[in-house]
Amino acid sequence: MPKIPLALLTALLATACTAVPDDQSITERQVAEAVAAPEGAGFIDKVEYAGTGCPPGSTTSGISPDKQAVTSIFSAFIADKGGASNPEAAKRHCLVMMEINVPAGWSYSLESVDYRGFAGLQGEVTATRRSLYLISGSPVHVTKPATLKGVLDDNFTHPDVGPTAPGVWSPCGGGQVLWVATQIEVNNSARPSRTGLLALDTVDTELQWRRCQ
Repeated sequence: MPKIPLALLTALLATACTAVPDDQSITERQVAEAVAAPEGAGFIDKVEYAGTGCPPGSTTSGISPDKQAVTSIFSAFIADKGGASNPEAAKRHCLVMMEINVPAGWSYSLESVDYRGFAGLQGEVTATRRSLYLISGSPVHVTKPATLKGVLDDNFTHPDVGPTAPGVWSPCGGGQVLWVATQIEVNNSARPSRTGLLALDTVDTELQWRRCQ
């Protein structure tokens, strides 16, 4: 599977940091029920991971029976800041790489991407998740950063792509590789004596298809 070097991943995520304002608070919203893939559509064939938030052996993936959705489960995608934590631990990233079987005459896009995790933040400590999506042969899709603010000690669910925030479509018969890049960061610069933690537990990614010419 073609891979984006981690240096390029860092550059892409840096672009994501400046592409849109960092003022979105995480809230729950309902995602429309997925429609079954039409007959003859393509499918997800393989999933791989790379990055400081998903080192080897720390991530598992479950592909749905129809091969239209993937649940990525992380055990080490954790950013923390303050106290005795390593300064480098304040920021973590992961690149999810999916190999997509795309039949001739078909095009796909992301139907939904949902992030779930836990945030433990003391007062005036913030945590941010930034994501971007790249289908080979299509423009980079950068979504608005999501920010959590302390005091907070709770689980979160954050839909990032969906009916009200659609993804980019692949070229007709193309887009055999889909990259999902995510970075999480904890910032205590307002109160250096305070601590914060952001853990990303799962990412649910689902495709949708249409015929093209």
